[in-house]
Amino acid sequence: MQYNFDNNVPLYIQIIDIIKTKIISGHYEPGQQLEPVRTLAAEFEINPNTIQRALGELENQGLLHSQRTKGRFVTEDVTLIKKLRNKMVIEELEKTIKTLEKMGFKKMEIKEIFIELIDGGISND
Repeated sequence: MQYNFDNNVPLYIQIIDIIKTKIISGHYEPGQQLEPVRTLAAEFEINPNTIQRALGELENQGLLHSQRTKGRFVTEDVTLIKKLRNKMVIEELEKTIKTLEKMGFKKMEIKEIFIELIDGGISND
């Protein structure tokens, strides 16, 4: 897979975000073993030390854990994954709302459009 990295954000942070997204989206299931560091480094086309740093941070956050000689595994704490999933959706929605407010939309307008969009009664045609 081809990744487009932002030169303004540290690479290991972008890797953390990608792996978090894979965890909350179900690409990596609870308890699933991750690919080895060198395999991930090849996939992302970056230095293995950068992958190691990102995975270490994900361990600190409780999303991964290591088993000596076996590798790294996704947490089996589905409550933690659900909390992270909810946190990420809230952050994205807050960013979107702020952008729309800068465009002149009122909260009630945004809410009405969002509800119509969710209900399938509106399209962007």
